[in-house]
Amino acid sequence: MTLPRDQISRHRERARHERAELDAVLDAGHHVGTLSTVADGRPWVVPMLYGRAGDRILLHGSVGAGALRYVATGAPAALCVMHIDGWVYAHNLFNSSANYRSAVVHGELCALSGEAAAEALTQISECLTPGRSAEVPFHTKKELAATTALAMDIVEGQWTVKVRDAGPGEPEPGEATPGLWTGILPIVSGYGEPVTAAILDYKSLSRQLINDVVYIPLFYTVDAFLFKPYVLGAGSNNMFDYYWDQIQLTAH
Repeated sequence: MTLPRDQISRHRERARHERAELDAVLDAGHHVGTLSTVADGRPWVVPMLYGRAGDRILLHGSVGAGALRYVATGAPAALCVMHIDGWVYAHNLFNSSANYRSAVVHGELCALSGEAAAEALTQISECLTPGRSAEVPFHTKKELAATTALAMDIVEGQWTVKVRDAGPGEPEPGEATPGLWTGILPIVSGYGEPVTAAILDYKSLSRQLINDVVYIPLFYTVDAFLFKPYVLGAGSNNMFDYYWDQIQLTAH
């Protein structure tokens, strides 16, 4: 028997049926899901970053990914998203559980091209790193040619949402252990302090040095970088050393 794609078989009381509840699960967290399909008779499952724009789920990957090319031709696929909100400590291990929000969306992926692909990649970026697309250059033709942009329509009757947000159940008579703590241990996710990137490579540094006068001259060769990466420091000899963030630009 095949269960309809909008029904949950176990703990049906945890099912959510409003479209807004689906959107809330998809839009929460870090936009990481698991994309599943069947390729050449075998299951294919891969974690994916995604975004949502209205009634569409957007994904992307390398044009060299064979499985993505397969689902881009219209193969049936499903995206699963789950957020763990807390561990539920019950009176025994069997009844211990987790509080969570989950969603599964079934559908078919279609490949996007041209302006639609560029817009989809920008929308994914806005879901992952809001505002960043306005700070960096627009997608180049080379970048677009190297990227597969995909879309899956969210269709009524093709998705499920399941949520558990309760404490542990009551033990049966004789099952309780005196003094044993039971309850919920909430799980909280957040961001740390930003870490500024170092100069990526010595070629980038050399371009900077051409346009700026540096207080400390550098005598490293390409071979030296292989043994002493510049990110560890730069000096004119072995007697002293400077980290890159300590180099002073005296003119520009």
